[in-house]
Amino acid sequence: MHFIGSLFRFLILPLLVLWLIAFTIYNPALVAINLWPLPYEIAAPQSVLVILLLAVGFIAGCLRNYAKLLNLRAENASQKRQLDKLEKDHIPKM
Repeated sequence: MHFIGSLFRFLILPLLVLWLIAFTIYNPALVAINLWPLPYEIAAPQSVLVILLLAVGFIAGCLRNYAKLLNLRAENASQKRQLDKLEKDHIPKM
């Protein structure tokens, strides 16, 4: 696990940062976003909006996986309690 963390920290993360910098430099066009029911309009660079949407999608995926992990942990705990009960009932004491 330590190798994956160091690989991410020293190789993948700098490449990602360089890609984000290049992406923001080469996509400076402004995009207007209307918040339809409200009378507001936001103008932001296209690159910022794309990066923001990617970040929102990443966070949504992380939250989904975390919810799934909690479900698996609860199921694992339930099965462990059931196994302990079965072992206690069926294994004779010496």
